[in-house]
Amino acid sequence: MPTKSPRRRVTKSATLALIIVCLVGFTSCNRSSTNKPAEQSAVPSGGSTTPNQCAIPFNGDFVNDTAGVIASDSKIKLEQKLDTLKSVGSIDFAVVTVKTTNEQPIADYSLALARCWEVGGSNPDKAGLLLLLATDDRKWHLQISRSMEKVLSNDEIQHAASFMTAQLRQGNYSEGIDECVNATIRTIAPRRKFSMDTSGK
Repeated sequence: MPTKSPRRRVTKSATLALIIVCLVGFTSCNRSSTNKPAEQSAVPSGGSTTPNQCAIPFNGDFVNDTAGVIASDSKIKLEQKLDTLKSVGSIDFAVVTVKTTNEQPIADYSLALARCWEVGGSNPDKAGLLLLLATDDRKWHLQISRSMEKVLSNDEIQHAASFMTAQLRQGNYSEGIDECVNATIRTIAPRRKFSMDTSGK
């Protein structure tokens, strides 16, 4: 792992349990794991089912657009928004795009990546989320920490994703990701007792 700077923003967490997967066409959503312990997940604790556990180098940022689908100005605004979320809500929210997971199940890929980066680890209750989009595979996956299960239900995740999927089908990745992030923050803010403007203005 590369040396982390003092301004490191995406931090590490030991377990992310709840798995939400949306399959072909960015439409059909299924809850594939609820309260299953991490040790029983598809990716064992501390390891991966494939060599792709750390396929994306950790760079300390919240937004890692390896697929190149997020406009540069949108990426800057999204980084600022997620940095603010970290500051006011003690929640890490990582957004990652890849072209493909190379036939590795997206849930496994996401869980391994979240563990490799240890998303949320510096937060008091390890609060973290990781949104992964595989653009060529036409799949997305949102993974949340155990502490976030208490404030974000499956139905609410699907509702937030509905704002995104409509945009993704039109190829509007920047807008879709931003709308999903905004809807998620609006849901969790009152429950985590913080206030945050998601308008980006």
